[in-house]
Parts: sequence; structure tokens; C-alpha cells
Amino acid sequence: MNKHDNYHTHEQACMRYSIAMFPNSSALNSLQPSRRSFAHRARPWALRIASLLVWMMFALYEQAALPAYAGSGPWSHLRLTYTALDRFSEETGWQVNLFCTEIIAQGAVVSDTEDNQEIYQLHCDNNDLVGCSYKLDQLKQKANKEVVLAKSLMQMGQALHLVQDFYAHSNWTEIFQFSMVQAPIEQFTIVAPPMQIQTGYFPDIFPDVDAQVNCFLTPPEQWNNYIYGATHACLNKDSNQTQRGIALVPNGFGLTYHELSAQYAINHSVELLKYYAKHNPMFMGCFHHLGSLKGCNQAVYRHLH
Repeated sequence: MNKHDNYHTHEQACMRYSIAMFPNSSALNSLQPSRRSFAHRARPWALRIASLLVWMMFALYEQAALPAYAGSGPWSHLRLTYTALDRFSEETGWQVNLFCTEIIAQGAVVSDTEDNQEIYQLHCDNNDLVGCSYKLDQLKQKANKEVVLAKSLMQMGQALHLVQDFYAHSNWTEIFQFSMVQAPIEQFTIVAPPMQIQTGYFPDIFPDVDAQVNCFLTPPEQWNNYIYGATHACLNKDSNQTQRGIALVPNGFGLTYHELSAQYAINHSVELLKYYAKHNPMFMGCFHHLGSLKGCNQAVYRHLH
């Protein structure tokens, strides 16, 4: 059996596992090989195509309804969270099952829904780093004490969203560049953050209009300093389509600040998942040993997302 055959055998094993875990999932069941009669399998292709289009419409609607990390990306909260979960599995030897992964991922984007956008502490906005720190600690404690699995995992996802947003909404990446120093967000309630660290005001309104405009005119070599009047629109690196997001990191060989901030966000997300693995009983119940299910999450997501 060659490598190509091994890959497809593994993919099929992953799908059988996922279908067994979620027998009522129409999306998963639609992917398994049909065992029905030839007459049933020979139904008109038009009906199959129509069914597929309807399924795709709902799948796309679900993702479009919860825009996150400026959906144009290329790094979104979903992608950051899935990548962090994969890294967590590689470094700990524990795979998070498909159900728990999906709930955590939904928690990571629910903060961007209309009801939560104005809770600026969830996004580390308005230069309130102490409030951001308090909110992170609150989410961590609630998730650890919650006895309902879905609620616990959703709060975990919101905590991941918060730390991911910190790197996209602050000037931390501009200051520390490739040192990959993790921000001690949890400690900002105890030790005051460095004076030059800031996040932008959201919505993008600041009383001093001239100062707000000057932020956009500040040259890149000064982005590692505190800028009076900086708004979210000026500072954010949510995508490669914002002023700072698309800017190239010095000596980065074409890497943008959006892409570098995403790497900071992934690293911090992995450490947060490791924290939950030690303190959250609900999360511990999601684990399977990596040896038996290596790569199954990725195989399923290739079909479902």
C-alpha cells in the first residue's frame, strides 16, 4: 500500500469515527459511502446537486453570520482556534474530540456578534488593559467552574477570542517584533502594563479629531510608541486589508503585521488551552489519546468547513 492509499484509508477511518460519534449529523452522514441499493444510488444528479447547494448555503451562512478577526483574513478566529487546538494536540499528545472542538470554535467567534461587540473588554479595546485582564480572568474562572459542558467550552472560546484580539488590536506586535514574547494579559490587574502598550478606541471615535488623523499618518518606525488618539481603525491588524495589517514587518521577508500578530495569537491560545487542560474538568473530558486519532479533526474539517 503506497502513501496515497494510506492517506485515504486514514481519511475513511476518521470519517467512520466521526459518524459513529455523531450518528444524527446529516452533514457527516452525507459524506459516508452509500450502502443503499443501486436504484436508490442512481437517483437523478439534479437532486443531488440541489441538496449539495442547499447544504453549502447553510454552511456559508453559518460562517458569514459570525464575522471574526475581520473575516477577510487570511487569519480568522476560526482558523486561529483550529490551529491552536492542533498545536495543543501535538505538544500534549491529547486530541480534542470533534464536538468539543466545534463548540470551542463557536465560542471564539460569538464575541463578534452584535450583542457582544459593544462589550469592549471582550476585545481588549478602548485602551482598557486592566478591564481586559479582569474579563479574561472572569472567563477562565467561569469556564473552570461551569458544570454544563457546552457553556464551559463556549466561555473557553471567548477567552481565546480575547487573547487573539489583544495581539490584533494592540501595538504589542509592533513593539516586540520577532521576539515572540507573550503578553502577560492575566497580570495587568496586578502589575501595570508598560506605558507604550495601547489598544485602539472602538467605535472609531476620539474627541480630538486631529489626533485621530495623526495616528494614520504616523510612520511605521514609530508604531512601537504610544500614539495619542489611536482608534481601532488605526491600530487593528485584523486582516491583510487594514493599514497596519498589510504593512510588512521589518526583516520579515514579506511577512505582514497581520500574519505576525496571528502567530502571537496562536502561541498564546496554545498556552491558554494548556492551562484549561489542568484546571477545567469539562475540557479534560474532551480528550482522546492522539495515537489512535491523529489528524482526524483536520480530516473532518476538510469536509465540513
